[in-house]
Amino acid sequence: MSDRLHLITRQTPGSTLATSATLRTSQGRQWLNDIQETNEIIAAILYVIHPELHRAGMNAMRILREVVEDPAVVDTWSSPFNGVSVIVNRETPDHRDFNGRGDWYDILASIGSYPDLQLRLSTLGVKVDYQPGTVVPILGKLLVHGVPRSVPDRVCYAWWFRDNVHRNMDSFLTRWANRADIANGYDGSLYTPVVTQ
Repeated sequence: MSDRLHLITRQTPGSTLATSATLRTSQGRQWLNDIQETNEIIAAILYVIHPELHRAGMNAMRILREVVEDPAVVDTWSSPFNGVSVIVNRETPDHRDFNGRGDWYDILASIGSYPDLQLRLSTLGVKVDYQPGTVVPILGKLLVHGVPRSVPDRVCYAWWFRDNVHRNMDSFLTRWANRADIANGYDGSLYTPVVTQ
């Protein structure tokens, strides 16, 4: 099973943005509530490794909230990422993620009870330990990566950005993160969701 949960749909240039129909259902809302704390932890990791990308993602969420029919979905999303893929008990063949940008991180988190497994980074000619509980930030557009089939149970959550979404919303684009960005940290312009009662 593999499912892509997009916060945003209709992503072609000039099209109207909308939240994903999957996430507007009661089951989708429940899933968003269930994953909220995990989304916040992954967002914090992004904040540390690429503060400007975190800020750009949160800016896109502010813009999205203003244009969608159901802003409550955006409020519950609690992540700067545009979406997440959930990959369950299957091989992920070597690939690159062409919908992002070269300087944008995807973040992979692997959970389960499976034995030894490694994430292949074929572009670099290395394999990374990928045990349950591992979180790996990856430049998914630049690095060919994949995971072999494993003994169940394994779930991978892969958070990602889409270049066309940010361009469609006229959200600012980022540059490569550097040590100064990380040392200086985030500029403090946090996205504050509106809580509805």
